[in-house]
Amino acid sequence: MEGLAGKHVLFVVTEDWYFCSHRLPLALALIKAGCKVALATRVNRHGDRIRSHNITVHEIPFQRGSQGPVNNLRTYFSLYRLYHREKPDFIHHIALKPVVIGSFAALCTRSPHVVNALTGLGHVFSSDTWNARLLREIIRRIFRIILNHPGWAVIFQNSGDLEELDHAGVIRKGRKALIKGSGVDLQQFRPEKFMPGIPIAMFAGRLLQSKGVEEFVRACQMINSKGQRLRCVLVGPLDPDNPAALDRNTVERWIKQELVEWWGYREDMPEVLRQARLVCLPTIYGEGLPKILLEAAASGRPLVATDIPGCREIVHDGETGYLVPPHDHEALVNALERLITDPDLCGRMGTNARRLVETEFSVEKVNQATLRLYTELLEA
Repeated sequence: MEGLAGKHVLFVVTEDWYFCSHRLPLALALIKAGCKVALATRVNRHGDRIRSHNITVHEIPFQRGSQGPVNNLRTYFSLYRLYHREKPDFIHHIALKPVVIGSFAALCTRSPHVVNALTGLGHVFSSDTWNARLLREIIRRIFRIILNHPGWAVIFQNSGDLEELDHAGVIRKGRKALIKGSGVDLQQFRPEKFMPGIPIAMFAGRLLQSKGVEEFVRACQMINSKGQRLRCVLVGPLDPDNPAALDRNTVERWIKQELVEWWGYREDMPEVLRQARLVCLPTIYGEGLPKILLEAAASGRPLVATDIPGCREIVHDGETGYLVPPHDHEALVNALERLITDPDLCGRMGTNARRLVETEFSVEKVNQATLRLYTELLEA
């Protein structure tokens, strides 16, 4: 990676917390390789933490929940001015909105090397509403413009997303890379013995309808109604900017009915996962490769997830956990029941999950693959 020394890399992410949780290790690997690293994002609570790593932070007015042209144009012109002024050697857009808006700004400023990381195709590609279908076709047409530029590359986190856009004829000339997820720190997330007491089935992530929170709560309720003892725990924030967000009243009603425990947003995930017997993500969101499944697997916890792209990469049915069809309540209940009633099965699947992460998903492997892509773009 010697060719990267002295290069200026600019990450573009909608939220500072997402950069810290998903891309900070990559940024530190680039700094170690001799790069100057900067971040363009909406700054909330993590700006000082990011700057403490010698990363320059540029504040950009991202509004994730807004599809309005005025807000998107404001973001575009902010990025255009930033790219024109800073002239980075690499611009690394992360997730759908930065990829779309940022790529147009990069085209107009003739930025030489752009990496567009699609962390799943998101709500627009998973929803079946009329406006989502319309927006989906518009985005496909936009992709044909921005994902086929010489010297640029697209990172996919799962093979399903890559195949979908390939099948639609979106990527004809652009460089494609399959890099599975953002990796997990195997020293931070380590297997621990299951804690005694009533087993905890845990959902961790933003509380979105499209991530299957309601299905998870209903499945836990059904299991408890049969006489099984199970704690249903939600870990994660509300996300009012997202059109699929659960409202606070719904969650508080579940708490009053003693259906769930809500632990809120947590940054101490190794400790949180130590308390779980299993982790469940019955999502239909259009994930890339859910980081929570990687972290749970690294912690030696068995997984239950929907049989969709992204989840399939880490949940190998019958080995590291169970895959269930989308919206199949009975299958979800059965999968959870099998695990909470058989601690030995949980242990075997948790061991398999840890082994899979060690083999394919460590943060070191992901960072090496990404830096290798940067080098290939320079050489090309």
